[in-house]
Amino acid sequence: MKVIHLSSSLTNGAGSAAKRIHEALKSVGTDSEIWTNGRTEENPDTSVIATKKSMQGRNKSKLNTVLQKYFLQVDNRLMTPISIQTLDVRNIIVAKPAVINVHSMYNYLNFKTLHQIRRLNIPLVITLHDERFYTGGCHNTFGCKNFENFCAKCPQGSKPSSGLIERVFQKESEYLREEGTKLQFVGPSEWVLQQARSSGKISNGNYQRIPNPVPDIFRAYPRDIQSASSKIDEPFQIGFCAADINSPYKGFQVLLNALFEASEKGLFKFVLNVAGNGYLDDSCHPFAITRVEAKTEFDLANFYRNLDLLIVPSLGDNSPSVISEALMSGTKVIGSRVGGIPEQLKFNDDLLFDKADEQSMLSCIIKNLSTYDRSKLSEESYSTYCFKSVGNAYAAVYKSMIGE
Repeated sequence: MKVIHLSSSLTNGAGSAAKRIHEALKSVGTDSEIWTNGRTEENPDTSVIATKKSMQGRNKSKLNTVLQKYFLQVDNRLMTPISIQTLDVRNIIVAKPAVINVHSMYNYLNFKTLHQIRRLNIPLVITLHDERFYTGGCHNTFGCKNFENFCAKCPQGSKPSSGLIERVFQKESEYLREEGTKLQFVGPSEWVLQQARSSGKISNGNYQRIPNPVPDIFRAYPRDIQSASSKIDEPFQIGFCAADINSPYKGFQVLLNALFEASEKGLFKFVLNVAGNGYLDDSCHPFAITRVEAKTEFDLANFYRNLDLLIVPSLGDNSPSVISEALMSGTKVIGSRVGGIPEQLKFNDDLLFDKADEQSMLSCIIKNLSTYDRSKLSEESYSTYCFKSVGNAYAAVYKSMIGE
């Protein structure tokens, strides 16, 4: 059984998760390839294939991105109703996969491409890493329910783009309703699957929750277990991690505001450890901030293990990988009641706080200042997120689709 994954890149949240799913499948013996529109490392694995864009394709992609960013978006929340197809479907015909798994599409494929693939009678799996597939263009709805009814009057799009977004939604819906193989949706959270079920775009499909995998390098072994907070009079090590700490989705400013108050009132001693790209003026905060460079998974695993608590204050999210990575590293996590985060934290109210609510966050931090069994936390998380568990789950979905 040969599986081809399609991902517009391998570096963002969806791209990184797609690559790990591919690696998890290989680890359980599945013939898996991942095709991407983005760059790959030097001397890449032969099963990671970067498809080349023509000069015309590159120029169209760049122009499409600029136009949507400056004319369709009303702020810095991502909006991409239009995607340029640069994937040549003839290459899929030559490769003869048993299953295609789509992870991200922007300027690589679009809904017309999906329709072409379905007409080849190749089973198609859509992994929902964000909300773009069932909306008219936004990647996170932030609670908006317009996608249940054609994305009319989109609040994230500019006024001139409102009609375009609605037309895109309707056209994409038509492609999905036409004859072809039934779609299989996989999501890392039940929340994102329920959102998809309620969309006015998707008329039928099968749905299954499978968490995104985490590599073994994050697993905490006894020699890795340490807890700074267990040392008398040492400050509590708080952490925040995001690919872009200034992302409008991640809520970093809410965390800074809450910790400012904690510092001013002397509620507890702490150091804030920050991993990720982006601007941060640590001189304007009355508490210690440590910027940590985490370029590799090894660096990131060590970052988590040196924390007492990771805080995930997202304003909009699906299933952040930082949560599963930290848990497997043996580090406790608290997070906002947003998207699939409550599922990742097992709906434990002691680990959850209200979105954008600094007082709720502070109360949650104070509840979790005590020590805990890091080894137990790591092992419980490992059974959920390890490559073997996730790889076998995906392989079972594929086999059911081709009748094995």
